[in-house]
Amino acid sequence: MTTAGLAIYAEGLQSAIQAHDFSGAQSALHAYCTCFRSRGRNLKEVEEARNLLRSSVQLAQAQKAHLAEELMSLKRICEAYGSPTLSHTWRLEG
Repeated sequence: MTTAGLAIYAEGLQSAIQAHDFSGAQSALHAYCTCFRSRGRNLKEVEEARNLLRSSVQLAQAQKAHLAEELMSLKRICEAYGSPTLSHTWRLEG
């Protein structure tokens, strides 16, 4: 496939990651790699592919960190509204 074909797959990969569609990103990455391997590539295309993969990984990691922060916030909220712990200070003597 041509460089224009690669650009279409690269755009699909980036848009899937930006949309937090990681299963779609996996499919787009597979399609990109299949297209990339379909013929010999020159040095410029290899460098562009490396930059695309590097930026995609960085973006996915940033989104993962953001998602983890959101989940921790939700956890704290749920714990705050959770059932109260039962404790008492009296004891039975008998």
